[in-house]
Amino acid sequence: MTTTDLDPELLALEGSTLWVLSPGGLTVVLEVLDDDLYGYPKTANLKRGQSIVLTEPVLRASLDRKGHSWLLDSELDQRDKYGHVRFSLDGWPENEPVMVPGSPEALYQADQERALAWRTKAGPELADALRDIDRRLGRGGTKSTILREDRRSTDRAVADALMQRRLVEAEFRAQAEAAGGAA
Repeated sequence: MTTTDLDPELLALEGSTLWVLSPGGLTVVLEVLDDDLYGYPKTANLKRGQSIVLTEPVLRASLDRKGHSWLLDSELDQRDKYGHVRFSLDGWPENEPVMVPGSPEALYQADQERALAWRTKAGPELADALRDIDRRLGRGGTKSTILREDRRSTDRAVADALMQRRLVEAEFRAQAEAAGGAA
């Protein structure tokens, strides 16, 4: 198959930039290396926000056995097939964040930015910076849980843990007293 054998609509995409919008990224076949028996795909695993310039081998590798290319799928076609838009050939969408708030990548970036904010800012400036990070990248889960014995917990697991702790402490005190010392 020569370049002229490609669909003119697909061939028109040569030199265009494909932007990856899918939260999980996108694997693009760059070319297929053929030997006498098999075709070996050379691929690129692109993350959300990354882009690639479409070349003739990429266009050719995008064809399925019926000659259709997924690169010709409109946003509506992509939503129907995959449930979300996986890529754009029209540039990065305006007001679309590169990182999806709450995604593992965004939470990692948020942790890095929070650590920097705590080292470099103070007072209201720190509070504003932390709010901005949470708004853009999402809030991570808490790193620890503090159990307070001075308040009654409505969470059964917390109440059970506190009861277990008291029983262990009482047993430890009883053993210490039996051994002749006071705990």
